[in-house]
Amino acid sequence: MKPKRYYTPALPGLFFAAVLLCSCFTGLIAQAQQVKVSIGEGPFFIGDSIRFEVRVSGTDVEPTIEIAGTESEGLKVRFLDSGQQSFTQIINGRVVQSGASYNYSYVMDVSESGDYSIGPFQVKAGSRMLSHPPLNVTVSDIELNDQMKLEVNFPAGNYYPGQRIPIELAWKFSGDVQTIRELKIQTEIFDRFQTLNAEKRQARNVIRILTKKGVLQLPATYSRETDRGETYQVLTVKSVLVVDRPQSMQIPAAVAICRKIIGVARRTNLFDLPVDRLGGYKTIPQKAISEPISVNVLPFPSEGRPSGFSGAIGEKYSLSTSVNRARFRVGDPVSLQLEISGVGNLDAVGLPEISSRLPPEKFDVTDEAIGGVVSGDKKQFTVPFRVKDESVDQIPPIRFSWFDPSAEQYVTVESKSISLDVSEGKFITSDDVVRPDASVTSKNDLMNADLLEQGSAILDLSIESDVSEFRKKSKSGFSGTQYYVFYVLGGICILIAILDRRRVKPKSAGELFRDRMNAIRTRINALALDDDVIENLGTLLRELQSVGENWAGEDEQPLVDSLISKCDEIAFRPTPPSEVEKQELQDAAKRLMRSI
Repeated sequence: MKPKRYYTPALPGLFFAAVLLCSCFTGLIAQAQQVKVSIGEGPFFIGDSIRFEVRVSGTDVEPTIEIAGTESEGLKVRFLDSGQQSFTQIINGRVVQSGASYNYSYVMDVSESGDYSIGPFQVKAGSRMLSHPPLNVTVSDIELNDQMKLEVNFPAGNYYPGQRIPIELAWKFSGDVQTIRELKIQTEIFDRFQTLNAEKRQARNVIRILTKKGVLQLPATYSRETDRGETYQVLTVKSVLVVDRPQSMQIPAAVAICRKIIGVARRTNLFDLPVDRLGGYKTIPQKAISEPISVNVLPFPSEGRPSGFSGAIGEKYSLSTSVNRARFRVGDPVSLQLEISGVGNLDAVGLPEISSRLPPEKFDVTDEAIGGVVSGDKKQFTVPFRVKDESVDQIPPIRFSWFDPSAEQYVTVESKSISLDVSEGKFITSDDVVRPDASVTSKNDLMNADLLEQGSAILDLSIESDVSEFRKKSKSGFSGTQYYVFYVLGGICILIAILDRRRVKPKSAGELFRDRMNAIRTRINALALDDDVIENLGTLLRELQSVGENWAGEDEQPLVDSLISKCDEIAFRPTPPSEVEKQELQDAAKRLMRSI
């Protein structure tokens, strides 16, 4: 006989208790508060914006975070943005736990290579204090690329205040230029000197120049050259610098930085950097360094300095003079024009010294400051004057002096003299122009005939002395009521104009910004996929970049830079773009505009 099986009533209860215990344990795990710090994969290099994230989970209270070591020599940590994700956990139909996950993004800006430690991280979430150990980061210097060169062609020699100095920055590359992205040049040259043509201009090839004042977009010319058997593709930027005062300075070497494609990127999380966001390539930074520059600016020599020298410097200056009329009477207003032409600092050239050439006993010259007008390679001055003596028969030569930096000496030129025909002036007093008695009818009795008679007509310049005549002439054809009506109508017109001005309210800055962004978006969407689409797209993206401070964040601006870099790369290479490249670039620009 088989033994009987007995089922203990306690077994179902034990099973239910185990399930309940597991549920509670799971709920306790879900309720656990955690702090996690994430950072992208290296390697990291100087100049990279290294992002990391602090994530606090399992709390329904917004935490506060304190991070130690956020500023040190060569390192600065700045807050980027934050986000929140809410969640609810339900087990067996019951809400076991609900809460939120808080994400905080930061960026490390590193200017020197080395090992850095950021933290520890102290997090207060409600009544609890959480901590996370420090984050250790190694930042390497950027590698030199032996296929890349950077040359700064600065003319040798001494310089003088106000001198124009033409310079060239030449970037040369002997490898596959299609592997190069985001080329930029860091230099102090444009911070140390005034620049005459360093403004942002549209061009097929553009190089970004990083200065302390901001980013300059300078047009570059493309060429090829061979050096020691190597063929280089060359981008050259030209500019003109102006030295302002005597000084000696050492300008550090300029640095050309770019990103070189080393393979296809594989993203495993949000922070896999560095990645070219346009093409999905893995890149590393590389650089080329120029030679440092020594600049010696000397003061103008005192030996041989002309008395009329006012700081003009350059070469091939000349001076010409003219008057607006050569025949006139004593006391008549006349204008003397002086035109200075040459190559140099025309904008700083002042009016030549003329007081010694036009003595005050014979000429009445204005004592007001006369400013000239620059047009091309010429500067013009207009000086009003009057002649006091009819014996004056010419404008004597005017002298102009400048300093020639190539010869390191002063040069003086003279204009030609101007012949004048000055006759005696005739002055009319009040006695000459008072109206005579009515009995006087002769023309000669009214006034001198050679002043008033023109043909058969007589010009009456006399002053009326009879008061009754003024009263007669002052009577109007309008009545008092008509004047009142005119005043009322005028007031109504003014009121209407004021109300209309208030009604037509000018657009705000925000509305003008939106209009501009919409116009750029419309033009990008309307681009046709023709031969000029890449160049046109680059132009529109640079226009978008010019208002970047109004809309761009840390995420959008790098994408705009990358798109511009891609356009420049395609426009720069010898082979034309494919239809696929055109379409991909335009689609990327459209996606960017939709995200703004």
